[in-house]
Amino acid sequence: MIVCSQAVAESARRRKIGLALSAAAAAALLLSSPPPAHAEFEIQEATIEQGEIQIQYSGAEHWGLAGPEYDPLRQSHELELQMGITDYWLLSVLALKLNAQLDF
Repeated sequence: MIVCSQAVAESARRRKIGLALSAAAAAALLLSSPPPAHAEFEIQEATIEQGEIQIQYSGAEHWGLAGPEYDPLRQSHELELQMGITDYWLLSVLALKLNAQLDF
């Protein structure tokens, strides 16, 4: 009887230690701040039909200041080719050109 109660007490002590360690690990994960993201993700709905092909151009981003006393204004260009594999799946290939100089 005494051996049984000692085993139960030891099991309860181990369970408490396990719960405390789990709670400490969960708190550390919740309180740690992840680094900021350095990428841009485009999640779009597939508005394309099966077998359809689309080509899309966009002047994506501008940076710099216009004027003779500043560095030239720059722009990036994106050319995207999309193909509908099914009505719900879209395959996309992106060509990107950076640092295209704009002359003013």
